[in-house]
Amino acid sequence: MFLRVIGALGVVYGDIGTSVLYAMHESFFGHHILEVTPENVYGVLSFFFWSLILVVGVKYVLLITRADNRGEGGIFALLALISAAKKRISPTRFSIAWALIILGAALLLADGMITPAISVLSAVSGLELLTPVFSHYVVSITSAVLIGLFCVQPFGTQKIGVIFGPIMTLWFASLTVFSVPHLLEHPSVFLAMNPVYAVRFMLHHGWATLLTMGSIVLCLTGAEALYADMGHFGRKPITLAWWILIFPALTLNYFGQGAIMLRPGFQTSHLFYSVVPSWAMIPMIVLATAATIIASQALISGSFSLIQQAIALGIFPRQRVVHTNPEMRGQIYLPFVNWSLMIGCLGLVVVFRTSGALAAAYGIAVTGTMAITTVGFYLVTRHIWHWPRWIAIAVCGGFVSIDFIFFSANLLKFMSGGYVPIIIALLIFTIMHTWYWGRSFIARYYQKARYYTIEELLELRRRPDTILLDRSVIVMASRPVADRQETIPPALQSRLNHLGAIYKHITILSVIQDAGATEIPESRRFQVNIFADDEQGSLVSIRILFGFMEDPNLSVVLQKLVDDGVIRTTLEGARKQFTILSGAERIIVTGVSRLDSLRLWLFRVLLRNANTVLKYFNLEFFPDVSIEVVTLGDISETQP
Repeated sequence: MFLRVIGALGVVYGDIGTSVLYAMHESFFGHHILEVTPENVYGVLSFFFWSLILVVGVKYVLLITRADNRGEGGIFALLALISAAKKRISPTRFSIAWALIILGAALLLADGMITPAISVLSAVSGLELLTPVFSHYVVSITSAVLIGLFCVQPFGTQKIGVIFGPIMTLWFASLTVFSVPHLLEHPSVFLAMNPVYAVRFMLHHGWATLLTMGSIVLCLTGAEALYADMGHFGRKPITLAWWILIFPALTLNYFGQGAIMLRPGFQTSHLFYSVVPSWAMIPMIVLATAATIIASQALISGSFSLIQQAIALGIFPRQRVVHTNPEMRGQIYLPFVNWSLMIGCLGLVVVFRTSGALAAAYGIAVTGTMAITTVGFYLVTRHIWHWPRWIAIAVCGGFVSIDFIFFSANLLKFMSGGYVPIIIALLIFTIMHTWYWGRSFIARYYQKARYYTIEELLELRRRPDTILLDRSVIVMASRPVADRQETIPPALQSRLNHLGAIYKHITILSVIQDAGATEIPESRRFQVNIFADDEQGSLVSIRILFGFMEDPNLSVVLQKLVDDGVIRTTLEGARKQFTILSGAERIIVTGVSRLDSLRLWLFRVLLRNANTVLKYFNLEFFPDVSIEVVTLGDISETQP
């Protein structure tokens, strides 16, 4: 348990643990300048203290982490839970929840692009305190650190991950130790634990409080990542780490920064580093940079996992997935996602140049995702946990009210940079929605087209004039074929029409990733339907089931099925031979609206750049196998 708690420090709490670098500073000296007075210091600290307790401690740690899908957390796990209860939710409400969760995932990915930029930029900016000369090199050094971080991703994080926990333990210990002398100097700062000071702040500043709330929310960054990374360590270690280590360290450091501001004649260019004694400045800058790299690494890895889940759920184009550790299923690397994140992070650093400027772009994505998570959590409490309506409304209504206040506060920064995460999130959402819509469009076309049924194919095989080719073929199918009255895959129909003959051994293979399960036990992995197995050959349908968190590596599975004799092959010398057949569509649609025409154009672009089925399932270089991709023709006889 102790090792899992330490491990959680590096992965789960890296983001929220490094928010001390900029959250308090931005609340007073950021987008909205706030006068440094005891009343304002106590008021802001009170907001920090109760935000950490209510949003992170109560909402996420105590409640939302209970909404796990077989131990896994995150916004897509929430979608899986809601999908499992789909029959108990009205179709309209489910559709709205589905769209909101997809938008929440897009916002989370946008956050994953901003966080590394602002975190590393904040840490490196501490060099300016050593000598003004470094002020000209902060952007260059930050860019170099980020480039190095993204360039090591193909090698995996196994070796680096071993030291994540100890470094973050040292980080949180340093936050506490360096804060204590300032707290002893001004112990009155602990009065801010009284929520009355937050209320007084609101009464004094009125609607202008929203301007400050837009910066206060920075102390909550990483709360959503806490939920998303729950599957790596379990709920109990995450809970223990928060209440025993993380919350006390963050609270003491924020209050220590507040105590510094209570000094007569207080002046500083960087509030966080003003807590650090001069002799420890260089080691602390190095440690802060290491901590932000670790926090960024956790978000990058989380983005990889999020996209992998989206691909499995059919809402993102297939991308190449590289496993960096054969012994750990969750350690993956997606080249396209990695380099896209790197370009985005570097662009943000070059354009905004300072953490203060970038903070204006930060917050909208975080608070938007938090609000959407609360909406999804409400559906779980009502339709899965069966809470009474008034309890669910009271609890979730309270949380969504806090989320809405923070979200509204950040919208005030829209024109100062807040539009950046919105644009990024809308772009990702458009890709996800268009891909799902396009695949549904193709599926509807196939449902209307005319193909052989399994029964008709069997009848054709029995006819004396039918030519049987002494070859074995595995046909990739988008849906399972379990009944004789169901139709064969379009790729097989197209190939049979072209050949004017039938393969001796035909295996129809469908791979399904269950949106309601993270992992499938081996006892449920395969479903085999044998329609024919005689001297004329075989006709078999196999459904392979994976959870949405699993890697569908078919090269290993197929080899097992061939060795076990489930898939019949032909012999060429001493080698077993078969062909893997897959289909590729060309979409030409006329007579549609301008909007649908635009969506189809985008879908074609995504389709051309997505990995093929064979490449995604690691079958492209399968040994002793020939690969055929059949062009199915123009899908042009129907409209979406």
